[in-house]
Amino acid sequence: MTIEAIYDGETFKPKLPVDLPPNAKAKLTIELLIDDPDEQKKQEERRTAFLEAARKAQGIWANRPDIDEAYQQLEEAWQKWNEELKSLSIRPS
Repeated sequence: MTIEAIYDGETFKPKLPVDLPPNAKAKLTIELLIDDPDEQKKQEERRTAFLEAARKAQGIWANRPDIDEAYQQLEEAWQKWNEELKSLSIRPS
């Protein structure tokens, strides 16, 4: 189930009704949604530049059977780091 919500500084408020019983326990994974088109473009440009650099470096390691796995781990780490940066930029002071 995916639920879009607004964080008001204390709690997450679902945008639409949620079909769960009161006091139900749930595990949340937060994905920050960027509404600003300019910021979305910057994020995509950074991701593209990073992946291009990684692809160029991958050529150096051609014929290594473990490179695809390492490349996947690198991309996942980049995405995690990027999400951490996004969450830091919205922290209340």
